[in-house]
Amino acid sequence: MRSIGLALLLAPALAELCLADNLDKYGIFTPKKIALSSVPSMDGQTYSGGFTLSTDEPLATLDYNYEVAGLPYFVVSSVSNGPVEVEVKYAEQFPALSLNYSDGPSQFTTSIANSRR
Repeated sequence: MRSIGLALLLAPALAELCLADNLDKYGIFTPKKIALSSVPSMDGQTYSGGFTLSTDEPLATLDYNYEVAGLPYFVVSSVSNGPVEVEVKYAEQFPALSLNYSDGPSQFTTSIANSRR
């Protein structure tokens, strides 16, 4: 099995680049905590602006500390031994992250070609 490294940055500076209609009203939300692991985890550290996924820690659990709504934006700064696939799940309650039917991208979004989550 080859090793896959993926670096993701949630860019607070994206507010300057995004032209969303309601950006000035709601702004950009960044996580308060992050936990890197092989399974969803509530044992997070303070989020400081970026993280790296690896074969040992292929999953990041982001805790916003309150309910947020909107579209997630991720900036990938580098990929090694790609290609890679990024899956995003959403949940109001932590246990739902481990379920196959956790909230995810809408199947009716135009840019999604299938219902894979």
